[in-house]
Amino acid sequence: MLWHIADRRVRVIGNRYPIKDRVFEHFLTPSSLFGRRRPRRLTEIVGVGVAYLAMALAITWPLVLHLGTRIPGGGNFSDPTGYYNDLWYFSTHGLKLVGTAVQTAIDAPFGRPIVPASNLEQIVSFGPGVAIARIWTPSAGLSIVAILSLVSSAGTMYWLVRWLGAGMIAAGWAGAALMLSPYLTYRLGV
Repeated sequence: MLWHIADRRVRVIGNRYPIKDRVFEHFLTPSSLFGRRRPRRLTEIVGVGVAYLAMALAITWPLVLHLGTRIPGGGNFSDPTGYYNDLWYFSTHGLKLVGTAVQTAIDAPFGRPIVPASNLEQIVSFGPGVAIARIWTPSAGLSIVAILSLVSSAGTMYWLVRWLGAGMIAAGWAGAALMLSPYLTYRLGV
């Protein structure tokens, strides 16, 4: 900002960074969430979450009817089958965060080493999946985490584009494009 100092008063002459005010105007902060704009922001958050959840359920449709028995991709796909094995292993043997372990059931005859650093990195996805697998089944843990990962990645892209200053339609389009991207759909096998 350009400042003009006269008579010991500081007043703003102009703004050199007009994009900055525009970006921070749309940024989701506690004051914008719980301040005077709360109903609009809260409505937008709930609307985005419900819309992307409906979209995720639509692209993985039969999966929600059989959460406890099916996994994304049908079980003949590489990544979801490996994730299913990891959730089963960690729900029965525990998620180790220190020390090393070896899964002897795969990669015979040597087994697959489990590095604790990878567990620290992946606890965001394995943690909820293992908790659901202990309560229900590993396929339910994998399916619920897969659906919620679609919703959260699209929602995060939506809020990133809104933070950059775009409108709701452009942000909604960006979130949908990420959810339907070939990378995510290929990794999930949908």
